[in-house]
Amino acid sequence: MGGRVIPYKWFNMTAQVRRRAELNDYDDVRESANTDSLAKSAFFEELKIKGDEAETKLTWKPYSWLQNSLRYQFLNNKYSPRAETEVHTKSRMLANIITYDVSMQPVDPLLVTVSFSHQELSVKTPAASAASAPLPGFNAGVNSWLVSTSYSPKENLTFNNGFQYSRAANFNDFSATGSVPFGADFTQYDISTGIDWSLKKGVKISPSYQYAAYDANPLVEIGDYSAHIAWLDVSFDW
Repeated sequence: MGGRVIPYKWFNMTAQVRRRAELNDYDDVRESANTDSLAKSAFFEELKIKGDEAETKLTWKPYSWLQNSLRYQFLNNKYSPRAETEVHTKSRMLANIITYDVSMQPVDPLLVTVSFSHQELSVKTPAASAASAPLPGFNAGVNSWLVSTSYSPKENLTFNNGFQYSRAANFNDFSATGSVPFGADFTQYDISTGIDWSLKKGVKISPSYQYAAYDANPLVEIGDYSAHIAWLDVSFDW
């Protein structure tokens, strides 16, 4: 359910809420028992997910070439899985996301978008209350910056460029209490460039290149990577 209000021609506000209810019933048709215990190969029976989501966005355009928007998102998901012969256990994921965007078109062929987003995410599971080696709740505060440009010197030619940088610094060492370190801690880059070129009516060629890199805190995870990606899209309309 949602709505939109436009009190002035240069300002509007949207809001929406969503309720999610999902039941996954895993009807396994074959399972084998372990000879040394009662554990079975197909032991996961059911997963219930209930979620509440809310979003509101304010947009104002003081000038024809300048538009601002501020968006807030709230997510609250509850997970209730059940293993065979066991009762339901409950976990929770809570997220708050704030995003601010600025779109500028100083000259007709050039469009520039600048964005900043902050996300606060937390996950809590029953493992936090385990008697031995408890796992604390997972927290992730992530800041992301995005700059993108689109330049069209000709009607049939557009140059697209983008740069995104994300940083999370949530390392918390719980080893003194017998738990593993928890929390997202990484630096992430994403650079892209491409061309949209219409050779003639109905024929479009789009070569693109992207560089992506993920640099994690080695005390938290071992998952660094870098990637060079190049692709070519060709489309025909008939």
